[in-house]
Order: sequence, then C-alpha cells, then structure tokens
Amino acid sequence: MILQSLKYCSIFLIIILTKNIFSQTYSNYVKKQGGVCFRTDDNQPITKYNEYSTLFSSYNQKFTCAINFGNDIITTDYISMLLNLQNNEHEIMDHTPWHRTNYFTTKLSVDFYQGHLGVEKIISNKILLKHVPVDLNYAQNFSKRNGIVNISNNIISSGTGDFKLFEKTDCYLYFPNLDKLVFIDEWINDNTVKVDDLWRNSISLGNHQNIKYYNLDVKNVHLTIDAIKALAQESIRMAEYYNLNPPTAWIQPGGYFPQIYRNEIKSACESELGYIAGGVFTDPSIKVFNEFNPNNDKQFGMNFGDFREDIWSLEECKTFIADRIAKHKVLMGHSHFAWGELLGGWDGFMERTENLIQWCIENDIPIRTYSEWSDILYFQTPDPYQNIFPNLSADKDNNNYPDGYLQRSRSSEGIWTNYEGIWTTNDGVAQSEYCSFSLNKLGNICYVGREYHYQEDGLGGIEKGENEFEIWTKGSPGNFIEVDFKVGNNHLIFKFPAESHDWTLYKLNESVNGSNSLTIPEDISTIDITISCSDYYSGSVHVSGMKLYKKYCEFELDTKIFLEGAYLQENEMSTALLSHFPMEQPFKLKPWNYDSSEKITEIPNLDITDWILVSLFCNFNDIIPKAVKVGFLKKDGKIVDVDGVSNLKFNVEPGNYFIKIQHRNHLSIMSSEPMHFVID
Repeated sequence: MILQSLKYCSIFLIIILTKNIFSQTYSNYVKKQGGVCFRTDDNQPITKYNEYSTLFSSYNQKFTCAINFGNDIITTDYISMLLNLQNNEHEIMDHTPWHRTNYFTTKLSVDFYQGHLGVEKIISNKILLKHVPVDLNYAQNFSKRNGIVNISNNIISSGTGDFKLFEKTDCYLYFPNLDKLVFIDEWINDNTVKVDDLWRNSISLGNHQNIKYYNLDVKNVHLTIDAIKALAQESIRMAEYYNLNPPTAWIQPGGYFPQIYRNEIKSACESELGYIAGGVFTDPSIKVFNEFNPNNDKQFGMNFGDFREDIWSLEECKTFIADRIAKHKVLMGHSHFAWGELLGGWDGFMERTENLIQWCIENDIPIRTYSEWSDILYFQTPDPYQNIFPNLSADKDNNNYPDGYLQRSRSSEGIWTNYEGIWTTNDGVAQSEYCSFSLNKLGNICYVGREYHYQEDGLGGIEKGENEFEIWTKGSPGNFIEVDFKVGNNHLIFKFPAESHDWTLYKLNESVNGSNSLTIPEDISTIDITISCSDYYSGSVHVSGMKLYKKYCEFELDTKIFLEGAYLQENEMSTALLSHFPMEQPFKLKPWNYDSSEKITEIPNLDITDWILVSLFCNFNDIIPKAVKVGFLKKDGKIVDVDGVSNLKFNVEPGNYFIKIQHRNHLSIMSSEPMHFVID
C-alpha cells in the first residue's frame, strides 16, 4: 500500500558517534589555497614607494615592505609616506634598525639599554649586542674549517693560502688559545685578512705565532635571545616615535653579521613583543598548508625570493606561481626597487607588477601580507577533506599544460625522468572538467612533485594520518596503471585497472596489488606522486578525476522507520514477503538509479521486512546526495546493513546532514531538520 501522507510514518534518528576526536566544525576550516605576497626591502625612495602604493591600492591589494627604522633617510616626509602606507593597509615590517644584527645606533635615549640583559656595551649612542659565547668545544663542532696562522695586532696571515677557500659569509675566526672571537673586516689576499671585534670596532690581538684558528660562518655565531629582543625593541621604539603602528613581522637583513633562526625570533619577539611572522635565511619554512611544525615557529621562517618580479619576465613569473599554488604553496616576491638591474627598468618593473596583480585577481590567486599569510598557514585549520590533487583543468599561465604537473624531474643522481602523457581537454570526467592524461605505451603518464630532488616544492597541503585517493581510468583489457606516492624516502605504490572502455572510478581499497592504505607520517610536509602505465596491452590508457583527501570519518546511523503498508501492531511490521525476497538490491532502476552491486546469497535472518535506501544530503533542496547506502529494514523498524545486524555506516566528513529514506512502494521521507554528524 502506498503511503498517502508523511504523517502516517514515524521516524526516529539517533546518531552513534565514532571513537575519533573532532574538535572543530566544518565552518571553521580555511581553504588550502596558495597565493602570493609582494615584498620589497630596505628604505627605498619616497617617490617609488608612493607610486608602488598607488598601484596596489588602485586594485584594493596590499604589499609588504621591510624597513630599517633607524636609518637616516627617515625624515619628516619619509615618515608621512610610511604613515600613508599603513593607512592604506600595506604592511611595514621590521628589517632591524640599521640593516644589521650585531649592533645599532639609537636616536633615542640610551637609558633604555642601561642594564639590558641583551646589551654587551654602550659606546655613546652605539648599542653593542651580546652574542652566545664561543668556546673550543663549540668551535670544534660548528666550525667550517681550522688551521694555523700568525697574528700581528689586527692582521692575520697564513703561509698556505688558507683564506682562498673562504666565502664572504665565513667571516668569523675563533682563537682558542686567546679565547677570542673576531670578525674578518677586510680580505687582503689569499694569505692575509684584517680583523675587528664583533661590532666592527678596531682591535689589537698582540703578536702570536702558529696560533690555531677555527672558522665560523654567519649562521653559527648567535646573538643571545635578549640581544635579539633589544634589536626588535629598538624598531618598536622608533616606530612609536614616528607615530607608526609597531611592526609584527621581523625580516633578516642580508650581510656579514649573525643570522637569526626561527626559534630565536619566536623566543625573543613573539609573546612579549607581539611579533607573529618573519623571514630568515638560516632555516626557512616551506610555506605550505599542514607543514610539519613541531616547535610552532615556521611562521618566522617565511623567506622571500620565491619568484622574482624584479628580473623575471611576466611569463616566467606566471608559470612559476601557477605551478606552485596548484600544489598549495605560498610564494613571496622579491624586489629592492633600485637595487641591481630591474628588467625593463622602473617602468618595465611597474608594468610587470601591474600585470601580475591583474592576473592574480582574474585567476582568484590571493595577494596577502606576511602577517596575513602567517595566520592563514600556521594558525588556522585547513579543510582536511578538500581535494588537494591539482585540478587537471587548471592552466592559469596558459602554457598548454596543467598547473602543478611537471613534464620532467631530476633525481639526486642527476638523472632526468620524462613524463609523456598527452593532456587533453575534451575527454575526461566532470570533476576534472573533462580533462585527462593519456598514454599508448608503457611509461610515465604524469607527475606532481619536485622538479629537483633538493627542492621543497612537492605537493603540499597533505593530511597526516590515513588518506583516501580516487582516480578514474579508461582503456582496454590488459591495461593497468600504478600510482607511486613518494612519502619521505618511501614509495607507496597502488595498482588499478585501466581496462574498461568507459570511465571507471577506483579508490584505494580497490588497488589490485594488495596495497590499500595511504598513511602520511606527522613529519611529512610534501610528497611526490607519479602515475604510470605499468601493464600495457593495446589502445590508450587514460586517467582523470584524481582526488586526494583525508579519509572520511565512519559514522554509524541508528535509524527506525515504520512502513504503513507492512505495519501490524505494537511497533512491528510483517515479514510475510520473505519467500519473494530479492537477493539483489532493487534500487538500480528509475527513479532511484542507485547503481551498486549489493547482493546476498541468503537472507541473513527472519526479521527482515524489505530492502531500504538511505541518503545523506548537505541541504534540504539538494538533488545530488553526499552519500547513499542500501540496507535492510527489520520488522521492529530498525535499518541495518546487508549483514542483517550492523548499523549502516557512512564515510563522510563531520557536518550536518538531512537524512532521506526511500522504499520501493512507499513515498520517500526526509528529516525536517539536519542531523549533526560530529565526534566528541
């Protein structure tokens, strides 16, 4: 009997939660969307900053600039320009007071630094900053080289050309016999250098013959945490003196003085001084979503120079950016305005920058500041269920190859590997906007990962723990593909058929080589993925619709429903039709069109009333369900899986879902309110 009205049907929905922990709601996730930051360094001319600011503001976009707050170029007019930048929401970052880390001169009262734990000495208005002491044990462990020299006051000489191999950044010498660390101020020749103390003051070491030295570079001479704090405090003091908002991002200046590490900036500047971002040369971060960040300091390692809008062509910039953001990376630009050669001069640089801004806006590529990207990458929770596999239809740089995919890569042994798949835009599945790769022989079809083995531009946004992978294939009998996930130094390989003439979807549990699980360790930030034709018989092998995302949580649905036609009494339904019970699920036909293969060889128990179809919808008026499962309706109204006992299980992300229940000869019903699929 057909149910005439929904009021005749009772439905009771109880969600049984899984054991996993889920502490955030879906609405709090951020999209794993890479983007760019335009950054310029040093105290450039007022006219150029004003022109640059006008350009960005005309598109309602922002840039960042790293300023030396103590520089003499900062006049009243310069301060007005900086205030205008901040009023237009451009970010002014701390580039140290005087573009160095070992000392600074102050225009303000030196009394602030009297007794400061980070100050070694005050000479007039010159503030000498403390460094971490170096001793023999440290020198033996961290020096680049050692040797024997002669000392004559501030002249160091070698008879064997010791200094020929030194780089300019190898600028510190430690003499354990004198317990003295000095700075190489002048490179006279391969055998001779002149030295100062660490703060560029003249020094006399006396006369010594055959003295042992250890050579340290700028990465291995450290300021104390209090010294770094003093350095940042001076920038804050100067900003406040100029009536500017204090900086919240610290940028390492280039030069021959101690280079700072992420954790040092965090310790010195985060909690007390309010810094939230930074850029260093020593241990830069990768700037991808879900980057391994055990010490919570990667926000201070956002180095610049990923793309070079100052010296690269527009097309070079576009291709570099498009390929990296497809792999969920954030990229920092690089310019000094008047420093070095600008491709096309100032006018060419400005035109190229404007074209890049326009292109980013047209292609939905976010332009953010340092502090904004720091918050997005390292303080927000990215959507774990977002597909991070680069979309086959994305070609933002219009180079006729999908963004994020490479045509070749180079191994640590120097061997180049080519990826020969043909990219087509009219033969694929809908989720790839009908794009695909194809190959008609054995070999590599496509690749997402690093071009060079030493780079850190593999696929980012990886979810730690168990992941799900999907791929659609098409081909001829006897054809198979392999998907190789390079995770750290390990290769996880999955094999799927490409034998059907129609597009066919495969997931990890359908891999035919016995490998069915993809688990990413906590310390992995990027991976490389190669898709190849491993078994070839005939025709072309096609792949499309690749998806990679965190494996959905498994929810059990404990549901009761009663059919009016089968209802007897006392909350029980008839099982009289068991003798005519179909062994295969009956919802393949219209109007259900649920094409699945659930079937049984025998009825699991005598309490079964009939088959039932359960669907989950994100919104009440949605046409396409989020998930569909077929099961049995027992005589007590309980819906169970095809084993006749278990609750129906749905692998979906936590969220709110409307539940729709369909039967062959009753009207469908749907919950009037969404049910909460959440995890305690």
